[in-house]
Amino acid sequence: MDIDVSFGGGVSPLRKEDIAEFGAWEITVSAEGHETLTYTLNPVIGINELQDITLTPLSSSSSGDPSSSSDDDTPSSSSDGGTPSSSSDDDTPSSSSDDEPSSSSDDGGDSSSSAELPKCGGTEYDPDTDFCLGNAVTPLCGGEEFTAAQFCHDGTAIHDKCGGEDYDPSTQYCHDGQISSCDVPHTSAQFCFDGTIYEKCGDEEYDPDAQFCHTDSKVYDKCGGEEYDPGMHLCDARDGKQYGYVSIGSQVWMAENLNYEAEGSWCYNRLIPSCDTYGRLYNWATAMDGATSSTANPSGVQGVCPDGWHLPSDAEWTALTIFVGSTNTETKLKAESGWNYYNGVPGNGSNQYGFSALPGGFGFPTIGTSNVGFQDVRNCGIWWSATEIDDSPAYFRIGATVGGNSYYGEVNLFSVRCLQD
Repeated sequence: MDIDVSFGGGVSPLRKEDIAEFGAWEITVSAEGHETLTYTLNPVIGINELQDITLTPLSSSSSGDPSSSSDDDTPSSSSDGGTPSSSSDDDTPSSSSDDEPSSSSDDGGDSSSSAELPKCGGTEYDPDTDFCLGNAVTPLCGGEEFTAAQFCHDGTAIHDKCGGEDYDPSTQYCHDGQISSCDVPHTSAQFCFDGTIYEKCGDEEYDPDAQFCHTDSKVYDKCGGEEYDPGMHLCDARDGKQYGYVSIGSQVWMAENLNYEAEGSWCYNRLIPSCDTYGRLYNWATAMDGATSSTANPSGVQGVCPDGWHLPSDAEWTALTIFVGSTNTETKLKAESGWNYYNGVPGNGSNQYGFSALPGGFGFPTIGTSNVGFQDVRNCGIWWSATEIDDSPAYFRIGATVGGNSYYGEVNLFSVRCLQD
């Protein structure tokens, strides 16, 4: 009676690097009272063909002595190479011999078509190109598998993750679990910007080209490309100019006249150095920037002032003089230099509150022409308010004495001081 034997037909666990180690397998199949079959099998990566082998009974002349039919226990029709086939030079079983593995099984099926691909999370995958990482089908990296703590860069190189994250090894580095663009290690209190190491500002990173870290551990935008002290100066982001400011009572005033160039403003005598010293002179429409009159405290009119600041109402100017007091008000608010003598008396003040009022004079355009006249620089200073009374805007005047609640035509050119919102 013939004996049929089948094995294989599954997915080989071999990887590419294992092939050289395992080499060819010498297969021997034997059973008592039957011819012994020996042949060479070369395993492959992936699905190996089903091996169908039929052993035939020994002939009566050689019963009880399996060796009588062959010196090497192989069928007489086998080749010198030990393979079961006498008609093929390769190492695979031939389908032409009764003593060799048959190419067809008893059920007549094709073993290669019935083999199943492995699954990962319920999805089939090709182990030649993919592997199962967790429950996800994942491409091999240069033919290699990798772990969840690793990642594949450019499909060829395996790297350890940095703090659990992928990164670009061609432009980034991993230092103590932190991804950095600097190749120099740095601490968690530092950061890398454009290849240079900086200390963080508190816990924040920032752009050192456009920002800076102040001593209060807060990040500020540079003003005109320069660092400044935000505790003493404000920055007008529109043109990068800085202004000192001062607290007087419950108000925070600019300690300098505004020098923001806008249509409807002039330098005294059209000279730039005058603007550098006294700020610009504005007509009321420009000072208000299109807003309507306000009597409120605070005025709520930003006008020509920087963000976060506003043009004071007449009520806010009045609050200033009340806090300073009615005695020698002008002296307390004037700067300590820059004022002319008045009737033989020095015009400079004590600047007791740091308001630093300067005598920027004023301008008066000739209606219907482009002519503008200027007068009283070093003698008086006049500042707009956001309040219009009886169709004329109010202004605040400091000369030899303080004059408040005065009104003048809005075409005239006066200084501007801003109040913090």
